[in-house]
Amino acid sequence: MLFRIPFGLSLSISQQDMLHKLYTEYASLMLKAAKSILKDDHKADDALSESFMRVLNNLNTIEHLAPGQVKKYMLIVAKNVCFNMLKKEKGVDNIDELNLSVQSVENDVIGRDGENRVLAIVKSLPDIYRDAIYLNLVLDLSTKETAESLGISTENVRKRVWRGKRMLKEMLKKEGFDYE
Repeated sequence: MLFRIPFGLSLSISQQDMLHKLYTEYASLMLKAAKSILKDDHKADDALSESFMRVLNNLNTIEHLAPGQVKKYMLIVAKNVCFNMLKKEKGVDNIDELNLSVQSVENDVIGRDGENRVLAIVKSLPDIYRDAIYLNLVLDLSTKETAESLGISTENVRKRVWRGKRMLKEMLKKEGFDYE
């Protein structure tokens, strides 16, 4: 798949080069993220296109990001587009990290009520833990790739994922989920 600049939109050569570079470097990773969230190749392709439309509208923002932050930004854009698509499709107001792959939690969540309660708990995790869990567990990035995306050390990634899981388990226990 190739992203095409919408007809009638004029970009400078440097903006075109930047968009091409972003697409070349991050499209496959963003598509992988979209497929993991949407579970449908065609919807994932649509999400990738929509993601690059948003990127196109925010090129000035991306120009000012540190190199290590661009990857994180691109993944977050793709993730948000996918969640917006799910919200529209399912008519749900609070989808966040729907596909969080914490297996000990995921196996015990049965039924809509349970899912909604877990989603609310996941959403309440501090961003630093939620982002580390999302990149490392959901997108299945290595610890090193997650560290590069977040601009932190690999040891810090391991600590954030571990602490995030621990917090999630404690919060789920308080809500009455038995995950062990």
